[in-house]
Formats: sequence, C-alpha cells, structure tokens
Amino acid sequence: MTRKNEISASWDTESNGGLELEQVAICKMYFRQQPNHWFRTDLGMHLVRNGLATTSNNDDMAEDANVVHVETSSKVRHLHQDVRYMEELQRLEYQAVQESKGMWSFEWIRKRHKDLLTEVEIRNAPLYQRVWQWIRERIF
Repeated sequence: MTRKNEISASWDTESNGGLELEQVAICKMYFRQQPNHWFRTDLGMHLVRNGLATTSNNDDMAEDANVVHVETSSKVRHLHQDVRYMEELQRLEYQAVQESKGMWSFEWIRKRHKDLLTEVEIRNAPLYQRVWQWIRERIF
C-alpha cells in the first residue's frame, strides 16, 4: 500500500518556535494475534471490524488550507490496490456500525457521524424506502 501523509501546520506560540506539525500516515500493517500463530492479521481491518477505528475523514483536516497531501507512489496498480483496500475497510466499518460494535455503541459517536449512519440505514432499508429517498433527494 502506498503511504499518504497529511501534514497540518498550525501556529502555536508556546512550542517548536511557533510552528507545530501533525502527521497522519495511511499504511497497511500486519500482526500476529498470538506468538505461535502461523498467519498474520491486518491491523487496520481488525480494528475497523471490531469498531475500534474509523475510516471517516477528519473534517477539520480536510478543510484546513495548510494541509499538504503527499503520495509516495504514482503507479496506477498501487493506487488501484489502495482503493480496493479502502473499500474493504469501509465495508467492514458499515458492518461494525450496523452491529453497534466497539465505539459505535456510544451514542455521542453515532451523533458525530450522522452521515455514515444515514448511509448504513439507507443500505439496509427496504426497496420502496430507498426509491422514496432517491426521489426526495432529486425533487426536494
């Protein structure tokens, strides 16, 4: 998986001479649940599946003008693999939200991610409700 760094620079007069840097890396990591296990487990999938992490973007960082996105690979094959991996993480997140696993069992987190909840509800709704939702979005 390619590495994607988001670097946010914000002005802070008390530390680092006035400039504070924050980095977020998106990568793939494996671990063994027990030392004697043969197979490794994908850490990201494990955390998202159990409701201990989210794939949702940080809205503050997405709108910040000082954020710089750096892609370390420009090969189409790597980018395609990244997209498939993120889609799989989102599928696992929908399952965790639907089953109220981990952090999704807390009401304040569910309120904070209302867009994700409505998307999960629409996916699980009967066909007539999905058609009515589609009509309401287009007409009203």
